[in-house]
Parts: sequence; structure tokens; C-alpha cells
Amino acid sequence: MKKITFLTFLLASTIMFGQSLPIDFQDGTTVPQFQFGNLGFGNIVNPDQSGINTSTQVLEINKPDAADWFGGIGFETPGSPLINLANGTAFTMKVWAPIANQSIRFQIQNGLNGEPTYNRDVTIASAGVWTEVTFDFSTQPGLTGMEQYPILVIQPNYDIGCEGNPSCTTVGTGNGGIWYIDDIVQVGAPEPTCMDGVQNGMETGVDCGGPDCPTCPPSCDDGILNNGETEIDCGGPNCDPCAAADPTSGPVNNGSTGTDFYIYSGLSGNPNQSDFAGFNLVDFNGSLTISEPVLAGDTVIRVDNLDFFGSGLGGNFDATGTYSFVHLNYYATTSTAFNFSLVDDSLSGTVCCGNPEEPFYRFGSAAAVAGGSADAELVTGQWVSVFIPLSHYANFPALVSGTWDGTDIKQTLVTGNGTVYLDNIFFSTTDTLGTDEFETNEFSVFPNPTTNDWTVRGTQTIDSIEVFDILGKRVVSIAPNTQETVIDASALKTGLYFAKVSSAAGSQTIKLVKK
Repeated sequence: MKKITFLTFLLASTIMFGQSLPIDFQDGTTVPQFQFGNLGFGNIVNPDQSGINTSTQVLEINKPDAADWFGGIGFETPGSPLINLANGTAFTMKVWAPIANQSIRFQIQNGLNGEPTYNRDVTIASAGVWTEVTFDFSTQPGLTGMEQYPILVIQPNYDIGCEGNPSCTTVGTGNGGIWYIDDIVQVGAPEPTCMDGVQNGMETGVDCGGPDCPTCPPSCDDGILNNGETEIDCGGPNCDPCAAADPTSGPVNNGSTGTDFYIYSGLSGNPNQSDFAGFNLVDFNGSLTISEPVLAGDTVIRVDNLDFFGSGLGGNFDATGTYSFVHLNYYATTSTAFNFSLVDDSLSGTVCCGNPEEPFYRFGSAAAVAGGSADAELVTGQWVSVFIPLSHYANFPALVSGTWDGTDIKQTLVTGNGTVYLDNIFFSTTDTLGTDEFETNEFSVFPNPTTNDWTVRGTQTIDSIEVFDILGKRVVSIAPNTQETVIDASALKTGLYFAKVSSAAGSQTIKLVKK
């Protein structure tokens, strides 16, 4: 699911209380804990006590024409399981729809152990009559049946075709209406067969493999090394490329040739990796996992199971008053697409939270770039340096309902999938890195920042190193004549320094930070 649901319900949550499945509304007080997308709800007397539902109380959801197309309601039990899949991986619910052939989405979110969000969509064929529908997660790849989820989201009149479509905004004239739901029950999944179109039972593929079904043909998703693969289910002429290995070191750290302001980088020299005193790495997030591994002395951000997360700057920042670009280094392993944005406070009041107009710089496939749905091709398996013009956000083609002016940036926002590492996120006045040698990675320094000393490693013999303070005074000079050496920083004051490292191939200037 897009970040649309997560962000909005964080803003629209009401008072929480304990709850578990099954959920009915007979007590007259049970209601969802939050709504998003400008709809309404209430526990009311059942207006149609007939057919399969003669309950006296039901939940009413009013999703009018003016509501956001993605609007919905949610139940949650923060920190404890509302849904335990050990009790069953399928769910039934009684639904009364105002218009025939509209869909309803049932979504389990934010697993207690970091499991991803999953959803199921069912089309309600008949209007004005109670219908019981089933949402079956038994075939969901990756589920073990032991996961626990604290959040259940229900989105009536959910149009899958609007996902990623900037022309979709509201439900639309004549498409809104009042829905009723009742009796949300968790049940066991149907008995598996070799003809049900899903992988279940002891099958190794969909309706094939195992002791009971016909042998599966080679494929790229059967967990077996076949079909010309170089690794299980990846590589070779028929399958997607295999995931890149994780990096063992961070990017070579360097700022631009102009003036920089660091959002997240060791170059800031601050304990929080930022020039923003109030920087918060995780202001909001989905069901991903964020860590800060130290790679060869460099602290970076690692995001697993990326869906979305935002970092707070501690207040509004006027970026465009001084700066023209935002820079980041990324290293993608399993990610096939991710997006980077700067959240403009004034714009976010009307365009945010998954709205298709929300301006992003998008990394994706070559085909996505050619088709206009991505701005740069995503490179995997290596650190990539990117300068994004701030004008890109101001001129984002889909943005028509507001203005991104960059004068009140309050957060960064990253969305996408898979695993991505990030570092050296900063505003800059130029789009050129400090030295040409930076990109050759001839020298590396770690740890940086340091409290005691820096280790300098080169691909060739290091002839000399000169360290200068910010006033240009030389404070250290050594001639190691080795490929690896140590700069003693114990006598240096806390602050920023510049090291000129020279070899037979040339020289490189590297920023050093003493903590």
C-alpha cells in the first residue's frame, strides 16, 4: 500500500482502547479508532435488519462524493495484537454497499515484529443488501501464519485504478454513499486443493508440486535453483537479477564545491549527524525497519522493507533562500524503486500523505524513466551520488493544487520498497562534489567523525598528508610512504578539518571531523 493510508491515519487517530476480533457493534459504542480521507462513521441502529444480518446495531461509514478516493477507517491496539494469524489467515465481514460493483479493501498493517502491510480487495456485486465477503491471506507470499498485527484498516469504495493516478482526487460525483459493515470475524482458510489457483497445502508452486499435486514446471518463484538461474529464483536469462550484496563501507564523504547544510552526514561533525539541532531520524514511518550501521567507520542509514518514513528537521527551514540543490548518496540492494521528497509545510496542508500531486524525485527502472514515471534509473550494488535541483519539486508536473516553494521545509520523506542505504543528505549551492578524485575513491578515511585518530587507506602508496583547520593553518603533516596510515587527532580541538592526501597519482582533499 502507498504511504497515503499510514500518514493520514497518524493525523486522524482518536482515543485508543483495547479490542480484538471478532468485532461487532451490538453494544452501541464500538467504533473505529481513526479515519482518514474526509469520511465519517458511527455506531447506529441497523437500517436493514434482513437477510443474513438481523443485528440491531452496525457500523455506518459515510464516504460522500467529496471524500478522498482512498479514505477509510481503522481499528488498532497499539503495541499488542488485534489480529494474530495463528488463529486463522482469513476474515469474513458483512457488508451493505450503496452502489453495486464497488470494491472494499481490507488491510492488516504494521506487524509487531516489523512484518509488511498486506491487503485484499473484494468487489461487492449487489447494492442495498447484506453480503458476507471473505478476505483470505493464506496465499500471501512470506506469511508464516504466526504474525501479529495491531492495526486493521477498511477502505470502502477503494478504486485500485487510482493508485499512482494523479487525476484521482475525490470519490467523484455520484460515486459516494453510505456503507454499513458488521461482524468482522477471523476464520481458518479454506481447505487447499490442486485446482484453487493459489499455492497452499504442501504445494511448491501454484496448484503443483509436493506429494499431492502434479510436478511444477521451472519458474522464478518456486524456491528451487532451476530455469537457468544463477541463484535460487534470480539471475540467468529468464529471471530478475539477483539482489546486490550489502555494502561493506559507506560512500567516500565529501561535500559540494559550494556551501552545504547537512541534513544527515558525518560531515556535520555533530552527534546527531546533522546541522539541524532538532533533527529526528524517524518523525513518522510505516512498517519498515531503520538502523544506523557503521560501515568502515562511516555511520549510514539502512532501511529494510521500505514503505515510507520521514525525518524531521526540528522546525521549518528556508531552503530555497540560500540553496539550489539537495544531495544524497544511496546504495540499493533489493529495492526496485524508491522516491525522495522534501516536505513543504504550507503545501502539506492540502497535498500530502500519498496524494498523487505530492512532489518526489523518483528512482526506478529504465522503462519507468522512459515512460515518465521515474526521474532517474535506480542503480543497485554501488554507492550513487545524486544532486536534485530544488526546482524539480517546485515544477513537479502533477502538482496543480498548490505551490512547493521550499521556504518552509519541515521533513524529508522516503518511500519505495526493498532495502536501501542512505548517507550524505544535504542542501547545497552547487551540484558538484568537492574534488574529481572523490569519485575515484582513491583514498578513504575512517572513522570520520572521530574522537582520537583517523585511519587513511589508499589504493596506492600515500606520500604525504597535510591537515589544515578551517582558518587554513596546517596542524598536522606526515609522510607515511605506506598504503595505510593513522592521523593522530588526540591533540586537535573539536571541529572541522581538511586533509590533503597525496600520492604519485595526484592528491585529494578530504573533510575530517573531530568530535
